[in-house]
Amino acid sequence: MATHYGVYSTITGLGITVGTLGAGALSDVAHASGHPALPWLGLTTLGLVSAGGFAILTRTPGWGTTPLAVPA
Repeated sequence: MATHYGVYSTITGLGITVGTLGAGALSDVAHASGHPALPWLGLTTLGLVSAGGFAILTRTPGWGTTPLAVPA
């Protein structure tokens, strides 16, 4: 169980690092190109794509319909 949490924490930390670096890079590009809305457009697009992916995932047949096994 501890290994599972360690892997989860590592992956989450990497995701946060990549996300922060990506947002910073977008901010730099926006500043250099004179388009101050670029980071907000990028982050909004990422949020919409994530929400769409979650909606597709939860529409998949069998999502959340498998009952848990109850010991007799």
